[in-house]
Amino acid sequence: MDNFLGSLNHSSLCNTVFLRQLCALVGDRHLCNSLDCLKTSEGQAALFWWEQNQHQLEAIASSSDRVNLEPGSSTERQTKERIIKHPISAQQQTIQTPDNREIAFPQWVQQEQNPQNVFNWLWRMMPELRRQQDSDALLDPQHYILPDCPIHSYRATVSAIAGAVDFDERGIVTQYPYLLLFTFSPIQDFIKASRKFLDFWAGSYLLHYLSAQLCWFVAETYGVDAVITPSLWGQEIIDALLLKTYPIFRESFQELSPDGTDPLTRFKDRLSTTLATAGFPNTITILVGSSETAQQLGETFCEKLRSEWIAIAQNIREGIPDHPIPELRQGIRDRTIAFLQNPQNHKRIEKILEEFSQSGGHDEQNRHDLENWKRKSCWEWRGLWNAQIDQTWQPYWTAVPLGDPNTSLMIEKNDDDQLSEDWIKKPEKVAQTRVNNPPPTTAEKMLYTTLNNGTWWG
Repeated sequence: MDNFLGSLNHSSLCNTVFLRQLCALVGDRHLCNSLDCLKTSEGQAALFWWEQNQHQLEAIASSSDRVNLEPGSSTERQTKERIIKHPISAQQQTIQTPDNREIAFPQWVQQEQNPQNVFNWLWRMMPELRRQQDSDALLDPQHYILPDCPIHSYRATVSAIAGAVDFDERGIVTQYPYLLLFTFSPIQDFIKASRKFLDFWAGSYLLHYLSAQLCWFVAETYGVDAVITPSLWGQEIIDALLLKTYPIFRESFQELSPDGTDPLTRFKDRLSTTLATAGFPNTITILVGSSETAQQLGETFCEKLRSEWIAIAQNIREGIPDHPIPELRQGIRDRTIAFLQNPQNHKRIEKILEEFSQSGGHDEQNRHDLENWKRKSCWEWRGLWNAQIDQTWQPYWTAVPLGDPNTSLMIEKNDDDQLSEDWIKKPEKVAQTRVNNPPPTTAEKMLYTTLNNGTWWG
């Protein structure tokens, strides 16, 4: 009974978090009220929580890694056509102001009661729906003075913070957000061991696949927005995993795709290039709700990385009996023996022996080794194979709070029109910024009435 009640409490807590994230992602009460999962008492409580803390959460997201002015402060908002410039290259592009037309959600999305299902659909599909209405929608920046962040990316950051922080009725932080930084190595040594271009691709793709699997584990557990880097939005391998988990997304993918298909269909029909392209880095950052959660996730990642790698190695060694590609139904030993015993491969084997000889190998010894490899009893690989697989990766992780966990996330000037110097020093100790001139500058202290931890987080 205790386990059952614990499961119910955990489920209720997850629903509450996803409901809050849903409100933060949408950011519009009218659209929120069109979703049935937010019409419940729990949903209305989440909407009230969001409206009470909206200003603080959006301020932190706006300050993170960016210098911004409020949207209404830019006169460019008043014109239909605007020029935006890339923050690195300074190349400019003229875009049309997207119309704030209402988005029509599918009926099942409006009626769905599971907030995580609704959140995942909105996170992935809502920007695409806006792009259908206005071709420049994905370029429309949250702030026009420094247009380095599109609106949909900004809203995902806000929802990630909403899922990682909590406040009491007085606005005091009761759950402090932490950033988990996870990486694994070796990378260069693993890839440079390649002898052929196909090996190089395989090594790169294995790293990409392992990282994507770790990111997907976070997405299923804490939400797709919790992964800060790499961005999961628009990644076809994540789209394929979303579709595999939520088959009901298929129609939406098909409607929004230029070719009218979906990620899984493109992969099966060998039309996809990105699903076979390595793109995920070996460093992942995730926003979570406490140091304990960060520590638990870091340790889980280490075990998850190891188990995924062992599963891949097992499939290579033993084969996958029901795999659609016949060659992969056998393990590497059986495939090697079958290749060496096939008379049709004589010329290829001679070429391999020639390559070994040219690289300094002894031809007679090489031929003797190949003869031995034709017999299963000569494959003394169990101990060596396991040792190499177990020691391939070295994972590392650390957790950093978004400021000092014993202070507030935001402060205002006191009655003497001063910002707390004690508060300013604390986040600088956690995440040092500019050594000689840390924020805020003298001018900023005079100009601004509030400060938040987003600056130090960025």
